[in-house]
This record gives sequence, structure tokens and C-alpha cells, in this order.
Amino acid sequence: MMDKTWLTMREAAEVCNVSEGSLRRWCIAGAVNPECAKQFGRVWRFKREKIEKEGIDVDMEKVRAYFAKYNKKGR
Repeated sequence: MMDKTWLTMREAAEVCNVSEGSLRRWCIAGAVNPECAKQFGRVWRFKREKIEKEGIDVDMEKVRAYFAKYNKKGR
């Protein structure tokens, strides 16, 4: 039996009703609250309990700053 304390990127995106791509970009930008998500090597995992209760805590200022710095398209 798998431990379902952690959600995959796809599962977290579905729970929060956002695209996987958006969630991935937010993680890369360092904008996701560390209480919600953790990186294991190259794989991101999201805490089921926190996400299901409160959703994903994203600092959109960090997202904008990251994409402005690296001149990438972001919303």
C-alpha cells in the first residue's frame, strides 16, 4: 500500500484546479510555500493534508520576479 501523505504534481494540480505546467513553473520560481511542497531530487511532492485544506500557497511576486529576471513568459 502506498503512503498517500504526499501528492504527485498531477494530483496536486487536479486538487487545486490548475494546470501541471503552472504548478511546475511556480515550483521552479521558488514561489510555493515550503510547507506545501518539497522537492525530492527532480520530483516535486505536495502535502495532501495542507493542499486539501488550504490549497497551494503561492507567492505571485516571486513568480513575476523570476520570470522577469530570466526573461521567460509567465503569468
